[in-house]
Amino acid sequence: LFCHMRLYAITVFILLSLLGSNAQSAPDTIIIGGLFPLTGSLSGGGVEREAAARIAVEKINSLPDILPNTQLIMLTYDTGTSQAVGLTSFLTAVDEGAIAVVGAASSSVSQITAIAGGVFEIPQLSYSSTAATLSNKADYPLFGRLVPPDNQQGSAFAQFVSFFDWGDTVAAISSADEYGVGGVDQFIKNGADLGVRLRTYQQFLSGATDIHVEMNELLISESRVFLAFMLGKD
Repeated sequence: LFCHMRLYAITVFILLSLLGSNAQSAPDTIIIGGLFPLTGSLSGGGVEREAAARIAVEKINSLPDILPNTQLIMLTYDTGTSQAVGLTSFLTAVDEGAIAVVGAASSSVSQITAIAGGVFEIPQLSYSSTAATLSNKADYPLFGRLVPPDNQQGSAFAQFVSFFDWGDTVAAISSADEYGVGGVDQFIKNGADLGVRLRTYQQFLSGATDIHVEMNELLISESRVFLAFMLGKD
């Protein structure tokens, strides 16, 4: 339900941004593209989000007060959690008439499609891309998202730990990618000003099947609070 409502909000946001306050001037049909990881490492969540997006579009089309006399069409595409596949899907959406794009899921895919979006003047709104670099409007002028960037997450976690006075009992583990390392780095930077320090920080390659060494380091640190920055598949 939460995923459904979030995608519903994304779709409405894009439409209102494109059409302005005068919905009466909208065309008969509006096509938007949906970028979802239907295959690859994030395919589980991608299939759910794609289904939720279709429900959201059906809901919008059933409410005449949102887009009177206008039919919303969402064309969905697989990104494969791959920059190459994601870019191809984005360009296909543009060729097929999409005037805006919902997605992508992963930050790496959104980074390449958002650059293309700036070139083709196609606004893009992501439901889960969190890389802090995507906030750079010089590089990604038409990119937006409904989730906070990694640097804000790290800052919030540091304040949370400080509030409960857990400052010297924390250990961290993350995937060795921009999401994991960026989030923990921001936690460390903000935590330093709040008296929060890590007893140990362990990294692993995303998709690794053996992280016994890293887990053992967490164990021997005798930490009581564990901060994890990684994707659900890890």
